[in-house]
Amino acid sequence: MGGVLLLALAGCKVAYVKPDSVLAPDQGVVLMSTHCGRGVNVLMVHASGTAPVQGGHVVEFACRGGLMAVPMKQGRYYVGVLLGNPMVRPEAHAELASVSFTVVPGQITYIGEINATWQSTPMDVTGGTLYVSDRADESLQLVKRRQPWLLERHPFKVQLARAASGQPSPAEVDAFRTSCPDEACREKVAPPLDMYCPTRGSCAAP
Repeated sequence: MGGVLLLALAGCKVAYVKPDSVLAPDQGVVLMSTHCGRGVNVLMVHASGTAPVQGGHVVEFACRGGLMAVPMKQGRYYVGVLLGNPMVRPEAHAELASVSFTVVPGQITYIGEINATWQSTPMDVTGGTLYVSDRADESLQLVKRRQPWLLERHPFKVQLARAASGQPSPAEVDAFRTSCPDEACREKVAPPLDMYCPTRGSCAAP
């Protein structure tokens, strides 16, 4: 397979799988989306067993709302810090009180949609602050349409990230969405989803 080798993400901020990318033997692909509350711009992801401090993260998940394919080294990770604008103090989350997930080498692992907002301002409808929702079916169909080359290279598996106790479960989030009386309410639970395309030509036409 031609292309450039993706370097392991150690201390860098973000990378995305591209058509000419080749995974290192110890890398897998994390497929996920984000849904962030007002003022939350970035989710800083830390390796399991490390402290949730700003600057100590491995990679950043941007609150861009699109479905993202991110190469990561195999291992266990968690969302350690929520970052807003420079005027807002970052919010740290201990590993056991956060969303965590596992990266499997050579595999596309769908971990869900990570919903994140400040602890002082829970999400509308669900009331959660840092939890996971399951949008695997629509995410898989989206990848098939927009980045089919990704599925041709690597096996796909759904392995949802784990959220702390006390947060809405994926099934509860789905129930909230189903019970919504209108589309505006449903979009508060699960905003419209599209594929994030890191470069021109990395996505097929919608």
